[in-house]
Amino acid sequence: MAVPIIIPKEGQSMETCRIVKWHKKKGDTVSQGDILCEVETDKAAIDIEAPAGGIVLDIFFEDDTEAPLLTPIAAIGKLGEEYESLRPLQEGGTGTAGVKDGSASGTAQEGEIKQPPLQKTREPVTGIPDGKRRVGMSPRAKRLAKQKSVPLSALTGTGPEGHIVEQDVLRWLSQNMGPTTDSNMKDRGSVFKTDDIFFKPEKPSPEIEGNVYHSPEGIFADITVKGKRKIIAEKMLSSLQQTAQITLNASAEASELVELRKRFKESPEGDGLRDITINDIILYSAARALIKYKELNSHFLGDKIRIFQSVHLGLAVDTSGGLIVPVIKNAHLKSLKELSEEAKRLIDKCRENKIGLGDLKGGTFTVTNLGQFGIDTFTPILNPPEAGVLGVGNITLKPVQSGGDVKFVPHIGFSLTINHQAVDGTLGARFLQAVTEEIKKILRQENNNGSLKK
Repeated sequence: MAVPIIIPKEGQSMETCRIVKWHKKKGDTVSQGDILCEVETDKAAIDIEAPAGGIVLDIFFEDDTEAPLLTPIAAIGKLGEEYESLRPLQEGGTGTAGVKDGSASGTAQEGEIKQPPLQKTREPVTGIPDGKRRVGMSPRAKRLAKQKSVPLSALTGTGPEGHIVEQDVLRWLSQNMGPTTDSNMKDRGSVFKTDDIFFKPEKPSPEIEGNVYHSPEGIFADITVKGKRKIIAEKMLSSLQQTAQITLNASAEASELVELRKRFKESPEGDGLRDITINDIILYSAARALIKYKELNSHFLGDKIRIFQSVHLGLAVDTSGGLIVPVIKNAHLKSLKELSEEAKRLIDKCRENKIGLGDLKGGTFTVTNLGQFGIDTFTPILNPPEAGVLGVGNITLKPVQSGGDVKFVPHIGFSLTINHQAVDGTLGARFLQAVTEEIKKILRQENNNGSLKK
C-alpha cells in the first residue's frame, strides 16, 4: 500500500505550509530517512524525511506552493501501486492539487476575480538617428540624446532592465565630445548642470527585483506576500486586533551594564565569559525578574490567565527569511554563561535555517533587541497568547544632575508591551525596575565571589 507524505500540525494557529523545494522527483528511489523536500511553516523551515523506502510515485504540490497541513503532499510505494486515493482534492472541486498559490489550473477560486497580469513593456525610442534598435529609455534621456544627436547604439543602459537613463547620455557626451569650453558651449548648449555633477547619483533610481513593470507612474515590482512574510503579517495584525496592548517606555541607568560587559571582555580566556553580550545580561536579568512578577510570565486565554512556574524565554532573531523566535527553556535556572551559550546556539540555528520546531514552542515571555541599530525605544508587538514582550534599545549618554553638577551617564532604553487585559501598567513599571535591579545584582555577585564563571 502506498505511503502518504504528510506535514504534521505543530500548533493551533498553523493551517498551511509552503513547499520550498523538492530534493526528490517523481520516479526516484528513496530509502527511509532520505530528505524528500524542504517546507516552511509559520515557525521555521524544516526538512521532511521519507517515512519508508520505495519509489516516489507522485508529488502533489510543486515547489513554492502552499499546502494544507495534515494533507498528503506526495506518495511513496512500489512501482505500479495505486495511490490516486491519496491525492488531495482542490478546494471547491476535484483535480490535481499543487498549482502555485493554491489556485486551480485555468479556473478561479470561489469568490476570486482573476485580473489580467500587467504586461512588461519597454518604451520604444523614437527620433534617434539609428532608430533600428528598440531599447527602453527614460524621457529625459531621450530628450537629451535627441537634442545632442547621440547615437543610441553607442549607449550602454545602467537603469533597471538595461534602461538608458539621462546619466548614460551625459557620460557618453563627456567621453566623446571633449571639454565644455565657452566657445563650444555656445554651439552645443550646456551639457552639464551643477546638480548633475555634484548631487545626482550615478543611478537615479535603485534597482528593484521581482516582476518588474512599467507604468505612467514609473517602474515598479510586485512581490507576492507568502511564506514567512505572510505568516508574520497575519500574526502581527491578529495580535493588535485581539489584544489590548499598551507600551511602557523607560530609560534605566546602564553604568553597571557597561561595567559588566567591559569586565567580561577583559576576563581570562579560560573563563569563557568574553562572548557574553549585553543582550545576554538582559535575558538573564529578565528571566529572574519574571520569577518575582509571575503575572507577566503568563498566557492570556480569554476566560482565564495561565501563569507559568518556569520561564521559557522567547528570543527574537532577525534572519534573511524574516523574524524567528526560538525559546530558551527554563531560562530562570541557567547561569549567565549557560544562558549565553544557549542563546548563541539558537541564534546560529535560526540563521542557518536549521532550527527545529521543538526549539520554537512553549514561550512564556519574549525579549526583542533593536539597540544594535541605534533605536532608543520602540513599540514591540505581543506574541499571543503571551502577556508581555520586552524591547531593548540603545545605550546612550543622558545628562543627570548630581548635586550642583550635571554628569552624562549611560542609559539603556526599555520598551515593555503588555496585554492590559492581563497585566496592569503599574505592575509592568515595577517589572522594568526589577530588571534593572537584577543587573546590579550580577555586578555585586561578581564583585563578591566571581561566581559568574560557573
